[in-house]
Amino acid sequence: MSIMKKLRLLFTIAMVKLVFHTIRLLRLGGGTHFPGLLGIKLLPNLISVLASQIPTHILITGTNGKTTTTHLLSHLVKSAGLNVLTNHSGANLIQGIATKLCLQANSLGKITAEMGVWEVDEFAFKPVFWAIKPQYVVLLNLFKDQLDRYGEIDTILKTWRENLAQATWQPSLLLNTDNDYICALHDVKTLKKYFYHVKGYKIKPESQNYYPKSRAPKAQFVLNFLGNKALQEMSFSFNYQRISILLKINLVGMYQLYNVCAALATYTTLNLPIQGLAQALQAFTPAFGRAEHLHSMKHDIFIFLIKNPTGASQVIYTLASDIRANDRFLIILNDGVADGTDTSWIWDTDFEFLQQKLPKESTIVLSGKRAQELAVRFKYAGFASSQIQIISQLEQAFTNARQDLLGRLFILPTYTALLPLEQLLFSQNVLQQRWYYEE
Repeated sequence: MSIMKKLRLLFTIAMVKLVFHTIRLLRLGGGTHFPGLLGIKLLPNLISVLASQIPTHILITGTNGKTTTTHLLSHLVKSAGLNVLTNHSGANLIQGIATKLCLQANSLGKITAEMGVWEVDEFAFKPVFWAIKPQYVVLLNLFKDQLDRYGEIDTILKTWRENLAQATWQPSLLLNTDNDYICALHDVKTLKKYFYHVKGYKIKPESQNYYPKSRAPKAQFVLNFLGNKALQEMSFSFNYQRISILLKINLVGMYQLYNVCAALATYTTLNLPIQGLAQALQAFTPAFGRAEHLHSMKHDIFIFLIKNPTGASQVIYTLASDIRANDRFLIILNDGVADGTDTSWIWDTDFEFLQQKLPKESTIVLSGKRAQELAVRFKYAGFASSQIQIISQLEQAFTNARQDLLGRLFILPTYTALLPLEQLLFSQNVLQQRWYYEE
C-alpha cells in the first residue's frame, strides 16, 4: 500500500472513530450506522481493506434468526479461544460492518482478530458478500418479510444465487434443508455445500416445494429435539459424522432450534474442539430482545422481537403453551423503515391462536405508532374489548402493563421499538446495561 493510500485509510478510520464517540458522548444513539456510512464515502473500499486482514469470515443471513445465530456462533468460537470480531449490536447493513471494522483497527490501521462473524441483512447480502469475501456463508431461511423494502422472496433468492455463482473465490455454504427456498440453492455450481436439519420440530413453510423429499439433499448435521422446560431451556442431541452429543441451552422458543443447529453446524465445520461445548451452550445469554428473560424485583419480563408473520406466529406458539391467567402482554407496533412501513403483515400473523389460548382474565396492552391498527386486527381475531388497552405512548403503556401485575409480562416489540424500550428499562432499573454501548 502506497503512503498516500495508507494516510487516507488512517484518516478515514480516525474520522469514523471521532464521529462514533461523539454520537455516544452526546447520547444521540448507538452510533453504529452513520460513522460507517461516512467512512465508506471517504474510502469506498474501506471494508475490503480492513476485512482482508482477518483470515476467516463467516456471513450469516436470512429472514429470521440472524442475530441469535451470529451471537451464539461468536460465543462458541470465543469459548474455543479464538479472537472474534462480530457486529453483536445487530447493525447488519454495510455501514454497520464498516463502523465495527474501524473501531477494531488500531492507530496503524491493523486488525488482529482471527475470525469475523457477521450478521447481514438479507437485502445487503450483495455489497457485504463482495466486500468481505467470506469463506463461509450460512443461509438460515427465507420467509415473507417487509415487502415494501425487499419485494418478493424470489427477488432475494435470485440475488443470492447470482452472486454466489459469480464468486471468484470458493466460499462454503451451510444450507437449511427444512426451508424450501434455502434448499433451492442446492444446485449452485462449484461451491462446497453443507446441509443441516432439525428433527422433532418444523416451522410451517410458506414456499412451494422446490425439492420433493426424495430429492432433498441429505443433511450432514442433524439436531434432534428431545424436550424442553417451558420458557427455560431446551435439550437436544446434535449429530454429525457418526458423533452424537447431548446438549442443553437456556434459550426460549422451539423455533430457536434452527438457529442453534446452524451455529453448531458452522462451529463443527470449522473443526473447532467439541470439548467444553456443553458448558459454552449453557453459559450463552441471548441478545437484547431476542427471547430475552429479565428478572425484575416484582416479576419476570420476557422480550421477543416480532417483525414478520412467520416469526411473530412462532413467538405466539411458544408463549401460548405456557400462558397463565395473571400474565400480561405488551405488544408494540411501529412502522419505521427498519420495521417495514407496510404493517399488513399483522393480518398474516396467527393472533387467533393467541386468542384461543389466552385466559379471559389476561390483559393485552397495545402500543406504538400503529397501535390503533393493531387493535383492529385483534378485534377481528376475536379478542374481547375488555381484554385490550390501547396506549400509544410507550412509557405509559409499560407502566399500565406492570400495574398490579401478579404474573409475567411478555413484551413483543417491532424493531424500532427495541431501542426506546431498552432505554426505558434501563431508566427504571429493570435492565442494568445498555447493550448498544458495548464495543
